[in-house]
Amino acid sequence: MANIESYDYVLTFRCVNCGRYEASAIRPSEHALGDDQLKMGMYHALCKACGWSGEFCGVSAVQTYRRSENKAKAVGR
Repeated sequence: MANIESYDYVLTFRCVNCGRYEASAIRPSEHALGDDQLKMGMYHALCKACGWSGEFCGVSAVQTYRRSENKAKAVGR
């Protein structure tokens, strides 16, 4: 098995229903992405406060951060 690093980018948006900054989406990737790449995307986000869900453009994100972790990946023969 080989270890690969994977990235989860968490984007936070202002909920259009309740106005709280608790609508979030996760963008997984096998390699690092720049802010410009994240801003170009469309994301399906869910508000933790009121349960509303919908589509957001990455440019409207109020916060982004990256979670990374090493994962074991089986190498095929």
